[in-house]
Amino acid sequence: MAKRKKESFEGNLERLEQLAEEVEDASTPLDEAIALYKEGIELAAKCGETLKQYEAEVLTLKKQSDEMFKLTPFSGEA
Repeated sequence: MAKRKKESFEGNLERLEQLAEEVEDASTPLDEAIALYKEGIELAAKCGETLKQYEAEVLTLKKQSDEMFKLTPFSGEA
């Protein structure tokens, strides 16, 4: 298995799909299926961590934008 130079979330998801197909394929030898399954578990964990990081970043950005664009009551004075 060749290592990719730069792994992306999308690339990892694509690889997970490939792994699932290979594991489900009845012609895949058991020892290879176990190795593929293990790789899949590791990739799923990596994807989960990436999603947590993205979620934290989005929440931080949302909080910053909420603070930046706080609505203030209109006083009605000119």
